[in-house]
Amino acid sequence: MAHRGHNEGSIYWVESKNRYVASVVVGIGPKGTPVRRTALARTQAEARAKLRDLKKDAELGVGAPGDLSVGRYLEQWIEDVLPSLRKSSNTAYNYTWALRLHIIPQIGTRKLRDLVPEDVEAALQKAVRDGLGLSSVGRVQSVLGMALRHAERRGLVGRNAAKLAVIPHAALSRKEVRHRRSLTHEEARALVIAARGHRLEAMWMCGMTLGPRPGELAGLLWSGVDLDEAVLRITGSRIYEDGEMRLGKTKTKKAVRSLELPDFLVESFRRHAGLQEGERAAAGERWVGSGLVFSTRTGTMLDPSNLRSTLDRLAKKAGIEHFVPNEMRHTATSLLSDAGMSIEEIADLLGHTTTRMVEQVYRHRIRKVISVGTSPMEGIIDSVRGEVGGVRGEEPVAGTGGMATSTPKR
Repeated sequence: MAHRGHNEGSIYWVESKNRYVASVVVGIGPKGTPVRRTALARTQAEARAKLRDLKKDAELGVGAPGDLSVGRYLEQWIEDVLPSLRKSSNTAYNYTWALRLHIIPQIGTRKLRDLVPEDVEAALQKAVRDGLGLSSVGRVQSVLGMALRHAERRGLVGRNAAKLAVIPHAALSRKEVRHRRSLTHEEARALVIAARGHRLEAMWMCGMTLGPRPGELAGLLWSGVDLDEAVLRITGSRIYEDGEMRLGKTKTKKAVRSLELPDFLVESFRRHAGLQEGERAAAGERWVGSGLVFSTRTGTMLDPSNLRSTLDRLAKKAGIEHFVPNEMRHTATSLLSDAGMSIEEIADLLGHTTTRMVEQVYRHRIRKVISVGTSPMEGIIDSVRGEVGGVRGEEPVAGTGGMATSTPKR
């Protein structure tokens, strides 16, 4: 056995393991016995390098208990730390899903202190093989990185293996991966024409004009719509909790906001209220009094997958190749910016929780009702008035029926 000197650790050969062992004392246990950290190596040179790492970790106070596995640590993080982050129930559900479905089953048995980037990459590669797309793989990696940052702060690990891991090339090269985009003025005009008379026309117009999140649109209540005052109040959002869809809180506190409705949107909401009243009468006893502005033909919450397919059909009708609900938000942002609206006003309008730097320098909101002034969508709407007359209601949202809810107070 080759010793390294007092308090400097040691390197020795273990015949049963056919390996060198680098060992360093990092503290004293509850019973007064030394607590050691060890690492196996094939050569003395490798053992010396590992000993240097062990000593460095010891100096930093780094080192998870030898029996603490990745799985046990992550379960503790989910139960004890995640609630303190005050994330929405939907976000907390997604974080838990990412760890319990794609990380813990793959590398949960690994010792936390031994976790390396290659372990994380192996888990991400398995997620790709399971069919996960680029954004979802990135989300899994990000959530694991967040959990390991807590371990870093507590001195349980010396480095964040998730942060150092590389997303598998297979996920990066998938053809279906695409960046979000905005419609041009011409495309927005074409979509307005295609959506004219559609039972969810008001939803599409509101999305491209004011830029609410798709979940905020799906969770919009008539109690928050004042058509006499032309004000829209966003107070909740569609969320997923325990695998079920329901109405919950907005993504952030800043997302609770009141928006001024342009005249054309007031008109669109009034037409929508009348259409919905007819659907309520047709549904009879099957009607669910949810109070939702946009719902199925029986008053229940709209399914996001059906909304995506419906909007995509309208986009194709307008000559637009693939358009998803979240891109209405991108379109509203781009049109407003192009019209000269300041980034601060747009952030207020969208209810953005931005980067830390922007959070620190953002001005305080000084108006209770946020106005977009003269909306660029107004010009688009005006340009098609009279061009497309009547109501050409296309059947949307296949599978879950239509929409409905109680009409607003007039």
